[in-house]
Amino acid sequence: MGRRPREPRRAQSVVVLCHHNVGSLPDAPGGTYRHFQLQDAENVRETLTGRDAPPVVTGHHHVPAVVPHGVTNEVLAPAVCSYPQAMLTIDIGRDGTTVRVVPLADRTEVATARHASVTGKPLASGIAELVDRRVDATPYRD
Repeated sequence: MGRRPREPRRAQSVVVLCHHNVGSLPDAPGGTYRHFQLQDAENVRETLTGRDAPPVVTGHHHVPAVVPHGVTNEVLAPAVCSYPQAMLTIDIGRDGTTVRVVPLADRTEVATARHASVTGKPLASGIAELVDRRVDATPYRD
């Protein structure tokens, strides 16, 4: 594998941000989308273990979800440019970390984006169905 990541600096509140995923996706536990992961994902997960389990926010997959990797939770950010047209807000407080999915479009715009996805290319249709399944599984709570 690649180099071992540097030790994280100490901070009161930590959220780890990276583009690529740090583990298997919830709908593909066998590694179907392994190419979405960091090249050294295993080392990153190992480094985070035992460090008060900071959440890891990733963006490459574009389909919202929360995926536990041992004591670390990976939060997959939604797409802002296509269905579901949303972003995340992260609040860190004494009671823990709260992640919210915030829509960036109104109901009509979301419906239009979803329709374009499900009537478009097969990949877009599959992603729309994946988004629907994951959103139906919310709220995520830990």
